[in-house]
Amino acid sequence: MAGGAGQVTIGVDLGTTAVKAVAADPEGRVLVRRRVAHALWDEPPGRLEVDAEQAWRQGPRRALAGVLESLDRRGGAEIRAVGVTGMAPSLTVVDGRGVPQLPGVLYLDQRALGEGGGEHAELPPAFPSLAGLVAWATAEAPGAAGYWPAQAVAGAALGGPGAVDGAVAMAAGDLWGAGGWVAERLRRLGAEPAQLPEVRGIGEAAGTANLGPGRPPVPLAAGSVDVLCEQLVAGVAEPGDLLAIGGASLVVWVVAEADHPVPAGLWAVPHLVPGRILVGGPTNAGALFCDWACRLLGLPGLGHPDQPAAVDEPPPGRVPLWLPFPRGERLGVAPAGFRAALVDLAVGHGPRALRRSVAEASAFMVRLVVEATGVPLRRVRATGGLAASTTWLTALAEVLGRSVEAGPPEGAALGAAYLAAMAAGRAEPLEGAAAWARTERTVEPRRSWLGPTAERYQRFRQLLSGAGLQEDRRAR
Repeated sequence: MAGGAGQVTIGVDLGTTAVKAVAADPEGRVLVRRRVAHALWDEPPGRLEVDAEQAWRQGPRRALAGVLESLDRRGGAEIRAVGVTGMAPSLTVVDGRGVPQLPGVLYLDQRALGEGGGEHAELPPAFPSLAGLVAWATAEAPGAAGYWPAQAVAGAALGGPGAVDGAVAMAAGDLWGAGGWVAERLRRLGAEPAQLPEVRGIGEAAGTANLGPGRPPVPLAAGSVDVLCEQLVAGVAEPGDLLAIGGASLVVWVVAEADHPVPAGLWAVPHLVPGRILVGGPTNAGALFCDWACRLLGLPGLGHPDQPAAVDEPPPGRVPLWLPFPRGERLGVAPAGFRAALVDLAVGHGPRALRRSVAEASAFMVRLVVEATGVPLRRVRATGGLAASTTWLTALAEVLGRSVEAGPPEGAALGAAYLAAMAAGRAEPLEGAAAWARTERTVEPRRSWLGPTAERYQRFRQLLSGAGLQEDRRAR
């Protein structure tokens, strides 16, 4: 990508519990980063929503303002464009100005798991559906000005028209087709195509972003999907490359040849490289589980920038086991009806052992997915908020028995910054995003931990099979 010194693009990621924003130079180096936390509501059981005004409208504005303030302190920069990304599907009800009128409902909410079917009936039963969210929204607010996902709300908040890109539209399942929003399907749900956001191409400008007084407006890329943005700048392209995205959900993708069989219970999506696919999918053993378990135990959470990068650890053989399923499981690698459990706990276990056990449980799910794909592992990359945690990265390295390359924790925001560069005409097509892949550090497994960790993983598999739940075992 051409560009002089001081030129940057800004990416904003609408995360489940925080908005993250970065400014990147023309080579993809992160110059500044900002994080604006927001509350997540998960009551009553089965619900998962945010205050859409705070999380999707004010959060992006505050994150963008924080990035601009930091750049000014560094001597200023020429802002070329802004991009927005976020989870999919999500939805809220908006008025004619794009201002949210109801909470923002997220992809893991039970309302996103209804009204599926259509051409996507072959997908796993836990595949989230925008149709379910539209049905909820039209029942709550029939005839509203708009039913918009998070990306559209944020785009409008920053000054654009509230448009999303083709990746968001495709995540809508059978509500989207070759001709655009499917009117017949929407009408059965009580909506019209005009109430859904505009759709543009991936990396295409959708209006301009307002940067505030004294600053000229800049191109605003159509809002995209966080997992796509993570993939863009991860640099995983060869069969056997693993991308572990430690976000609110733990997303595990293994690169495979296009003709590789996809095991039952796993997902497959196209890779940007022709002839390749990504096999795996999202599990519930991500940051939502890790932070819940740590809070339950009164321990520092994993992956938060305001927490120490590492904590003292217990002896390798003295760690209990978690089944990391307080919300059940989405992938078919584990029984859907399981719930969280802490097993093999002994009097000698303390906070250090419990914190390591949380990280191991998440890493065990990564290994479980990798083994289920049947693709020999070649290389491991980790991104997302959990990639800021040395505890998580170390557990991942020792569970997999391989070094782990950690990319920026704000990988989705960095990918959005690349799409912003495309919107400004400052970047090559999507395939060029691999040049933005950055390794911030590499974590190696410790030999003394490999054996005990492997034993715990086999115990974990045994528990998932339903065997050994009542066994008397000596605490590790």
